[in-house]
Amino acid sequence: WAQTEDPSGCGAASPSQGDKYFHKEKASHVSLDRDIISNEYNVVFTSGIKIEFNGDGTWKEIDCRYSTVPHTLIPEKISAYVKERYPNSNITELKRERGNWEVKLTGGRELTFNKDMRLVEIDD
Repeated sequence: WAQTEDPSGCGAASPSQGDKYFHKEKASHVSLDRDIISNEYNVVFTSGIKIEFNGDGTWKEIDCRYSTVPHTLIPEKISAYVKERYPNSNITELKRERGNWEVKLTGGRELTFNKDMRLVEIDD
C-alpha cells in the first residue's frame, strides 16, 4: 500500500511498519494530524483495518475490527497470557500508550498491561 501521496492530499509517505505487515491491504484513506509537538498519521484500509502511526513511522494503535492483529506485532508475554486465559479469543486491537499496552479481544473484553507486561486492568 506504499504511496508517496495519500488520498487526502497531505502527501504522507506510508510508514514502513505498515508496509511490512499490511502490504496486501489497500489504503482507502490516509490522514495527517499535525500537532505542535509531533505529527501522527492515520491509515484506514478498505478491509476496515485502522492504524495510527507516530510521526517517525512507529505504530501507536492497530484496530483490525473484523480480523486479528498480526501475531508478530504482539509482545510474547501478552500473547501467552491471552492464549492461556482466553484460548477462544483473538486480539483485534493493540495500542501502545504512555508505557502501557492496551489489548481488545474478540467479544469486547479489554486488557491493560504495564511496561513490564504485567496485567493491570481488565474491562469487561
